[in-house]
Amino acid sequence: PVGEPISEIVMVGGATHMVAVRKLVSNLFGVTPRRTVDPMEAVALGAAVYGGMLSGEVQGRVMQPWQAELGRIIEAMAADDDSNGNGDQLQQAAAWTINDEDE
Repeated sequence: PVGEPISEIVMVGGATHMVAVRKLVSNLFGVTPRRTVDPMEAVALGAAVYGGMLSGEVQGRVMQPWQAELGRIIEAMAADDDSNGNGDQLQQAAAWTINDEDE
């Protein structure tokens, strides 16, 4: 596998209560899932935020981690490349990445 090793796992949802699921995750990743987050509360909070976004009461966008990281990388490249005159194209790419509605 490519990338950094997983150092922490936080499980949410009803299946988290099943010992077999926790053991499977622990065996697959070699990391014991944290038990400090109430799995049902995490789901409820996520649903509340999503509902607020749908109703317009909460502004913003929930991004996948890779989308946020790609946007930061492109923005950093644009800042470095401004002196060469290529920054505008990279900033447009960053805005497209961050505002992309496709999941």
